[in-house]
Amino acid sequence: MTAAASTAGRRDRVRAAGPYLTDTTARGGVRPRLAPWVAMNTSSSTRFPVTITRLPVVGCQICHQTVAHKPGQASAVLTDHYRRVHPDVLTAAQSAG
Repeated sequence: MTAAASTAGRRDRVRAAGPYLTDTTARGGVRPRLAPWVAMNTSSSTRFPVTITRLPVVGCQICHQTVAHKPGQASAVLTDHYRRVHPDVLTAAQSAG
């Protein structure tokens, strides 16, 4: 690749990136616009303990949302879901029953 081809290729890249470039340098070059950044705090320990537990799920018959529960607690968790998300259904069922 010749020097002229290299310069022409650079010029084409600068033209294509034009909207993203802002400032010019002392020699007429163009400086890219940089996003502001802040250094993140680093912890003394890079390892964090993570526990992944696969819980069984049960589906809501009204909104079809899946609700995770601990084994043996499906009924209580589903009732809590109905109280929080569908209180009108529970009050209608209580008045009818």
